[in-house]
Amino acid sequence: MRRKIHGWIGMLLMAIFLLSGCGGGSFDFRTEDLTPYVSFGDRDYRDVTISVERIEELTDAEVRAEFDSYFSESEYYLPIAEDTKAIEEGDLLYLHYTGILVSALDKAVTEGKIPDQTCTGMTYEAIKALSLGFSGGTTSQLMSLEIGNGNYIEGFEEGLIGLVPSEHGPEAPYALRLRFPEEYREQSLAGQEVIFFCALGYIGDVSDGDDSPTWTYDLLDVDMVNFILGLTGSNAYPNMESCLAKIRDGMKEEAYLSQLSEKKEALWKAWEEMTVKLEVPDAATETYIQEILEERYAEMEALYESSPEYYYYIFGTTSAPTMTALIQYMGYNMNNYMEEMKEDAMPAIRQELLYWYLVRAENYTLSDAELQATRTEFEERYGENVFDGYEEEVIRDLLIREKFTEDFLARMEENGQIQYTQKAE
Repeated sequence: MRRKIHGWIGMLLMAIFLLSGCGGGSFDFRTEDLTPYVSFGDRDYRDVTISVERIEELTDAEVRAEFDSYFSESEYYLPIAEDTKAIEEGDLLYLHYTGILVSALDKAVTEGKIPDQTCTGMTYEAIKALSLGFSGGTTSQLMSLEIGNGNYIEGFEEGLIGLVPSEHGPEAPYALRLRFPEEYREQSLAGQEVIFFCALGYIGDVSDGDDSPTWTYDLLDVDMVNFILGLTGSNAYPNMESCLAKIRDGMKEEAYLSQLSEKKEALWKAWEEMTVKLEVPDAATETYIQEILEERYAEMEALYESSPEYYYYIFGTTSAPTMTALIQYMGYNMNNYMEEMKEDAMPAIRQELLYWYLVRAENYTLSDAELQATRTEFEERYGENVFDGYEEEVIRDLLIREKFTEDFLARMEENGQIQYTQKAE
């Protein structure tokens, strides 16, 4: 199931990124005495309580609906009834393929990775797993190909005519040897000999007109599901029940992560409401706003250097970018820009003050090993690219904050400080 990045994470990454500049400015959250700005008075922040909606048990109908919802987006036609029909011109063929240059195949033969150029006896999954394909030469999803349309290089569609799809599925892919044209648009492939390993699926039934059917659980069998999803070998579902079980697990995980995000937001909101003092120092605000301004200026400067024409289209000038020009473009002068941005900056800075006050009050730290374990868990949860574009210091701050929050929530759970309410209809 596709993992969503909850708003909580994106908000924190951006806030930490912008506020990380404060550490090098006139106000350092990590070392500054925060007691003049944050106080809970005679209240104990450990006594905080929150309320969130309970995760309800999933019904079979809800899981089926999720299955149908995923496949309802499909534009694939159902297969024709005759599964021994050979491919003809005009047929709508569904297939997966991966193209590998013959030079790469010859090298793999020499190294003993494959038996011969055509990978005799190897499944489509095993061939794809070699990772020898060139960029753009491997399908990421089930493809439709109208034979005779000429959408592929010469010989591709013609080379499939006469084949019976059921005889060249994922277990016995068809090796289609071709050569890229000398004038091919991608110079690195021009004139190169290539073999496309084609896992053929089925010929679509277009007899009912242009509208493809709405796929549902009742219309599909496990082989069709595996083929549409590109799952073969050990990755394939053994039966439809295992597919539904996977969807159920994904839905449960998504519900858990959504609830966890709600808990975190509720906890920090409750803590902020418990404070009797939470004042934002001017130095922190000014540094935060300056970071935003400098980030936008860097984007404008990069645009000026990479695409002068587009820069001119946006700013109406060929002059080198200046900070003044950026502020004027945004409809401000420096004074009213700073004043108006203060209001937007307040929530992030207030939470930053509160966080550093609490993490130091709890004397909370993570070892390098704990940080790495937290990062691994985070990337497994939200995807390996969740931190792309962020500096290590920003990532580190986020991981400590997230682990601190989750550990505190776990303690609250044990102490009965989290109330679960019925989900609203």
